[in-house]
Amino acid sequence: MEARDPANRSVQLVSATGEMPATLDLAAPAPNPFVESTMLSYSLPDDGLVDLAIYSVDGRRVVALA
Repeated sequence: MEARDPANRSVQLVSATGEMPATLDLAAPAPNPFVESTMLSYSLPDDGLVDLAIYSVDGRRVVALA
């Protein structure tokens, strides 16, 4: 899984211990393929702020979802 910060720089998804959080999850869009709409599901290991956005293939931020 790849993550990006608000400046679209790649960031690692690791905890302070160097391991992936057990409940971090970004599910595949459903339905896939889709025509007009799709649903994205995610979970975080702890409560906190989320920056979930869609980026185009050339790296431009298209829309902020959360």
